[in-house]
Amino acid sequence: MKKFLSVILICCGLHALDTEYFNLPVLYIAVTGNQIYSAQDILSRAQIKTRRGQRLDAPVLQEDINRIMALGGFQAVDVDLQPRGGGLLLLFVVSENPVLRAVEFAGNVSLPETQIRDFWQTEAGEQLNFLTLEKDIQHLNKVYQREGYELSSIQEIKLVSDNVLHVRVVEPVVGEIILSGNIYTHGDLLRREMALSPGKVFNAKTLAADRMRIFRLGYFSAVLLPEITPGVNDGEVDIRLQVRPKKKSQLNAGLGVTSREQFAFARVSLINLLDTGEQIQLNMQFGREYRLPNALPKSSYRARYYYPWFLTRDLTWGFTSYRNTSYETIRNPESGVGDILAIRRNGFSTDFSLPLPFGRQYNILLEYKDEFVQEDRPNPDLHYLKRSLALTYIYDSLRYLDETGIALDGDMYRLHFEGGGDLHFLDQKIISMGGVEFLRNELQYLRYIPLTGDNNVVGVSYRSGAYLSSRDRNILEGEEYSLGGGSTVRGYADIEPFAVGPKMILINAEYRYIFNEYWQGVLFYDWGRAFDDPQISVKEFKSGYGFGVRLSTPIGPLRFDLGHGELHWILHFGLGYTF
Repeated sequence: MKKFLSVILICCGLHALDTEYFNLPVLYIAVTGNQIYSAQDILSRAQIKTRRGQRLDAPVLQEDINRIMALGGFQAVDVDLQPRGGGLLLLFVVSENPVLRAVEFAGNVSLPETQIRDFWQTEAGEQLNFLTLEKDIQHLNKVYQREGYELSSIQEIKLVSDNVLHVRVVEPVVGEIILSGNIYTHGDLLRREMALSPGKVFNAKTLAADRMRIFRLGYFSAVLLPEITPGVNDGEVDIRLQVRPKKKSQLNAGLGVTSREQFAFARVSLINLLDTGEQIQLNMQFGREYRLPNALPKSSYRARYYYPWFLTRDLTWGFTSYRNTSYETIRNPESGVGDILAIRRNGFSTDFSLPLPFGRQYNILLEYKDEFVQEDRPNPDLHYLKRSLALTYIYDSLRYLDETGIALDGDMYRLHFEGGGDLHFLDQKIISMGGVEFLRNELQYLRYIPLTGDNNVVGVSYRSGAYLSSRDRNILEGEEYSLGGGSTVRGYADIEPFAVGPKMILINAEYRYIFNEYWQGVLFYDWGRAFDDPQISVKEFKSGYGFGVRLSTPIGPLRFDLGHGELHWILHFGLGYTF
């Protein structure tokens, strides 16, 4: 605003007046020089304090001049005092602002002119008003702040020839991105994760998301707050980003217990073996589920190789091999949900991830899966080979609290489509090989809304899915959807889902109070159902509510929830967030 006021000269005040005038009464008050507004309109809107019949008072007169000037439509306000028969004629001499022929914007790259004109009130064909213009300036700067362009603002406003108002905006651009601390990781790998790049307008929200993406690569123990400094050229800023690398090799081991199982685990991580961002992870777990009283110990492993620089700098590739044994119910058309079986799944998958050109929030994941499923006992009756191809679309604009993984605001969409076939065996011979024998479609939507500051957050999750299979026998719980327990609808036993079926709708809502980066308090409400009949009534859906806490640990967040379902309170505990 200083530059604006320095360009447009505003003159107001009292000229040297004869002191004897201030002893004379005011007989008449008028306005001269006005063409747009009437004298009565100016005097009434300004609410001047000088009254006819009163003696002229210099401080009051100066205040009246300021009040008329504060209307915003004048370049200058002066007074002319003329003696009249023992009194004074008081004339307020005004110089009105011009009617604008046009309003021009320059320098606005990130905010299009159409968006600015949606709220900009100073328009062509209207008289220039300083009050309205100041509100426009404040509004535009607030929009820049809200959109994350914290360094962008109006730098100059001037009235050029032929009554054209010229508004110049300065939007600093990124000059150079300077990385430090990335001893084992190529700088291009980190810059690839950044939506900000040299030449783009600086945006604090985009930089915060870039910082979180770099941290979630898994190569660093911390990504420090960036330092913003002036660049070499005018209108440029440099970004200095410091990271703290993890060790190339890590080994974690421990014991754990959830409301569904006891387990021991070991985890080996190898990162940046060739300093190009590759990752190798091996997870092994041994434990016992509570679902069967005499359940045997079970074991599982998962090995994954991830390479973020496959063929092209924007394509990542991963390969996963796994074996998992779990207890699942089996459903047949005659008996419905039947026995609980120990099911072993051996398989591998390979996946490719590609960001879409719309921005770093948009990604496509293509995955091929090959899995052998069989009952975990000698001479199993149930065994088949399952192959599928999946396509997943992900939009993720979530903002997190530093590197904690605690979501503060934003949205996440996930659309998943999968189709495949099963090869069925009898006496080690293939007895059927269909085309597409199953389809799976899933939708997930997350929304986090901060209430006051960054420590009160409401989170809502919606999930739905449909599994369609040409098989009518031996459909396992792991292929369909199970609801009831600590990760779906709380307040129901984890070891016995209240609903299993090929279709599912689930809504979770949580109010989270973040005490600090280690502790959270939670109030929750869950509602959902797994079902087969598409005519199911919402009355058959079940809900649960309660409260809980979250504790951040080196192996991940610990979750403790006390939920109430239809009958009584149940304590759930586990690893990771519910959503």
